[in-house]
Amino acid sequence: MITLEEFATLPEVIERIFTSPEFGKILQKTIAQVEKHRREMGFTIAQEIETGTSHYSRPIGGGNENKTAINVSLEELERKLRSKHLKKADWFFLSDLHFHGYESRETQETVICPSSQDMFMTAAIRSINAENTGMNIPSIDIIANRVAKTDAEMLVYQEPLNYMPLDNDAIFDEIQATFEEFLYSPPSQREVLGALKHYDYKAKILNFIDGRFQEEDITFIRSLGSVFSRE
Repeated sequence: MITLEEFATLPEVIERIFTSPEFGKILQKTIAQVEKHRREMGFTIAQEIETGTSHYSRPIGGGNENKTAINVSLEELERKLRSKHLKKADWFFLSDLHFHGYESRETQETVICPSSQDMFMTAAIRSINAENTGMNIPSIDIIANRVAKTDAEMLVYQEPLNYMPLDNDAIFDEIQATFEEFLYSPPSQREVLGALKHYDYKAKILNFIDGRFQEEDITFIRSLGSVFSRE
């Protein structure tokens, strides 16, 4: 059994989840769907607090080829866990992943950048976790780009523990303006990471190659399990 307090002191739990065969399998399935349908796709991960069991939504698209309906995958997981007679306080949304666009870097260099709507969804999931569990649990958000039939480059980011950026009106306006500007004036990858880190987000580009993350990325993955606390 694992409590959330223990979860906070065990970064290896996060490593286990993101290096597990289950994560690799759903990611490969999503990559295949992106390639087949030539559109954005994604999935969500929920985590049981006491058992440490992870639950995955199915890969899902959205209303058009450039959208992923993360809210639908959240609802799907909530129904799944409710059917297992789990209360909302027994689990939380750990992570969501979606692909931006569908061009492979084999043919086009792509900068991975969250939209302002992605940032709002990140904040919304954290609020849902707090309401359901009484815990301050920023989710782990991942935006990916397919670089080969089975490989992906990913922007992994997470809100800071000490404050919720979008709860501050001035910061909300700044973040919205910055990331909407990026839509019309394409940034470099360094500028995207710099914008996130400016507001104390953890952020890094990771590479998933040959069915696994690279060794140099594991330290960052472990760090994402060190930011949970009781409100």
